[in-house]
Amino acid sequence: MTTLLAAGLLFTFATGPVKGFGVTLSIGVLVSMVSAFVVTRVLAETAVRRGFVRRRPRLTGLATTGRLRTLLARREPQIVRHRRRWLGASSLLVVVAVAGIALRGLDLGVEFTGGRLVEYSTSKQVDADTARKAVADAGFPRAVVQESGSDDITVRTGELSDAEQEKIKEALAEKGGGQATVERDERIGPSLGDELRQKALVALGIAVAAQLIYLTVRFRWTFASAAVAAMVHDVLLVVGLFAWLGKTVDSVFLAAVLTVIGYSVNDTVVVFDRIREARRRDPAPTWPEQPTPP
Repeated sequence: MTTLLAAGLLFTFATGPVKGFGVTLSIGVLVSMVSAFVVTRVLAETAVRRGFVRRRPRLTGLATTGRLRTLLARREPQIVRHRRRWLGASSLLVVVAVAGIALRGLDLGVEFTGGRLVEYSTSKQVDADTARKAVADAGFPRAVVQESGSDDITVRTGELSDAEQEKIKEALAEKGGGQATVERDERIGPSLGDELRQKALVALGIAVAAQLIYLTVRFRWTFASAAVAAMVHDVLLVVGLFAWLGKTVDSVFLAAVLTVIGYSVNDTVVVFDRIREARRRDPAPTWPEQPTPP
């Protein structure tokens, strides 16, 4: 529900690739729901009705709790007892991620900074992978190389001089039978910069607020705050990792971050459901404390 809520708000308030991601995420969630509620159930019921399966209950996993669960039940790991240790490790990772963003910054791609787009035609057809390798070998590994039409190749990169453009042309000509022609050459502006600063960020803010309200109604406000804090934690770790590794931040990265936002809250809600069930059985649970050192 939280993922569908976020996807619907992204589709409503965002534009361009962010809006498209909202559509894709919604379709994925709905297909997963249909698959889990209908297809999986039908297959499970069909299998259970077979005599071969009934005579061998281990095939279904219902005859045993499984090795991992049996091991955990026998050892009884007190995870909550070491909560200060886990919170400390998590806080340290967040500090490292924020330091990476502050010190190294993000390597923004062409979609955010703008640049130059050149379309080439070659005497011999060159596929996108071959062209991408040729452009990278020419000294432009960050360039976005795609097929255009049936035979042409488009190269989109940052600020590019005429001499550098000729270098790319020669690299493609070598792969395309000795000749390459420039079909289009134009300056391009950032396709995602303004959108991220305006509609996309507004959509994300509304989505987070809506999730807070929904989780507060379904659980309680402390649970809602914890879910949003966990989501921010997960996003910071992903962004910080990209900052430290120097990876390019482009539209694919944006889709990955939006995916993390959607599924982070969803996974947290699953945990909250188990906590709510435990509280119903024991309204005043006691958590094991840290052992007192001798």
